[in-house]
Amino acid sequence: MENQELKIQKNPEQALLERLEQLLPDQDPAKLAEGFDALIQAHPEADLVALCADPLFLQFASGRRDPLDVLYDSYQQFSEVLKQEIERQVQARTQRTTATASARTSAPSAGLNQAQIATLAEWNRAYPEYAMTTREYAAMLKNI
Repeated sequence: MENQELKIQKNPEQALLERLEQLLPDQDPAKLAEGFDALIQAHPEADLVALCADPLFLQFASGRRDPLDVLYDSYQQFSEVLKQEIERQVQARTQRTTATASARTSAPSAGLNQAQIATLAEWNRAYPEYAMTTREYAAMLKNI
């Protein structure tokens, strides 16, 4: 352990390159070293320690033989697309929930007593896809 710590202290870039060689065994070590140097030059802000610890990057890079700088650029693009898709899905769900909630509000009682209103509220919580307004519930009760 101490020897490895000394190695990292002496040359952190070499230690990172060795770590990447271990994590990406499909990569040719010479091409990996070239890509590593190109990555450092093209993206000095890149956190390579975090990249080595990122399971999504390792999954993304697994089996690919692209140079490391190309892999990094591709992964950045993939991450951005993935982030946008997740944000879009969350926003769509939020809008759907908000739209359903606002569409399902109605007059305070529509002629229902407190017990009926409580039953309706419980129904709407349990079955949001079948949620009813107080008017719809009152009309349903009249037809029973």
